[in-house]
Amino acid sequence: METVVYVWACSNCHVRADPGQRFCRRCGTAIVPPPPIDEEQAEILAPAASPSRASRLWLLLLAVIALLFLALGGAAALVLAN
Repeated sequence: METVVYVWACSNCHVRADPGQRFCRRCGTAIVPPPPIDEEQAEILAPAASPSRASRLWLLLLAVIALLFLALGGAAALVLAN
């Protein structure tokens, strides 16, 4: 595992700051601490797996069935309205 070392510095004048220091000694700008490194965060950012072919076919089948119900329901409504 690699060790990552952050160098804290002022974002305004780029003077090096001590870890935990809240304001720059030279210009007084607030120093923003770097984000924490978390191994779990790297796992969360991994690309998601694409849906399988079977999942896609089921979704397509459900969409076709829903469209058929809508079409038949509309036709039935037209017949009953006349």
